[in-house]
Amino acid sequence: MSTIKDVCQLAGVSKSTVSRVLNDHPRVAIETKEKVMSAIQALNYTPNASAQTLASNRSKSIGMVVSTLAGPFFSSLMSSIEETLRHENYYLIPTSGRYQRQDELEAVDFLLSKQVDGLILHAGMLSDDDILSIVKQVPHTLVLNHLVPEISEHCIFLDEEMGGYIATQHLIDAGHRVIGCITGPMHENVSQARLKGYQQALLDNGLDYDANLIVEGQFDFRNVRQAPSQLLDRNTNLTAVFCFNDHIALGLYEEIKSRQLVVGKDISVVGYDNDKFGEFISPPLTSVNFPTREMGGLAAKKILALINQRVLTIENRMSPQLIQRQSVT
Repeated sequence: MSTIKDVCQLAGVSKSTVSRVLNDHPRVAIETKEKVMSAIQALNYTPNASAQTLASNRSKSIGMVVSTLAGPFFSSLMSSIEETLRHENYYLIPTSGRYQRQDELEAVDFLLSKQVDGLILHAGMLSDDDILSIVKQVPHTLVLNHLVPEISEHCIFLDEEMGGYIATQHLIDAGHRVIGCITGPMHENVSQARLKGYQQALLDNGLDYDANLIVEGQFDFRNVRQAPSQLLDRNTNLTAVFCFNDHIALGLYEEIKSRQLVVGKDISVVGYDNDKFGEFISPPLTSVNFPTREMGGLAAKKILALINQRVLTIENRMSPQLIQRQSVT
């Protein structure tokens, strides 16, 4: 196996010159760079990643903390980020906080031990103080789908309150007046914001808010029929339900069918995220679109701009859209 010393001897340059070439240092003569690259190719030399990191103070890697590695939402988001990073020769290291604050903090510590150049956080359990502490330690940190006012320029987020509003308004426009709501975990900011949107739509249309119509669910596939069952047992007169993600809606579909009722005809349903499977269930699910791929691409460009000290002006508040299908009548 060839070493950097072999490259130095063949190219007739010093070790520091080879290191500068490997790290694309601008102050290397073109002729010298060509000699070094020719030697590397001739010797089939593979640079040591750790040595490159020490020489350049860059690992060419970005760490990411998400709530879970499972499901279409995070896979779409991470895939989009990774695709954009790879175009710039960076790599994504994803970790899961498993919906636990301590696990999210430990994931951050793990990524820092890997000397990542920057962090992307989509961590629902971290407080604003937690995030501010991380940004103080790692200035090249980007926060997704949560606004921390003190570092707004480091945040990219969806207007979740508007998402809750347009979902509920669509059901009201369809003639529904008793509208149930299955939330995600209410300690998460997105659940709180979507519920505010639901409440505001009721208020704007002169409808009373009834706490009995609200049931707390989970964003993943755990006990997907438990919250729908609780809601339907409690409210036999409801005609529509707003679900805070499409996994919850899928569980509601199954619960409705188990009671010999028909989605759309007996109970209308609106989901959230617009996961791909919603197009193929029966009836196809009306859902609020979460632009995961757009957010992911924008996040990758922003974190690279932070790392490389480039100015990138973006609109950090993204707008949701309702995708209408056949689950609402």
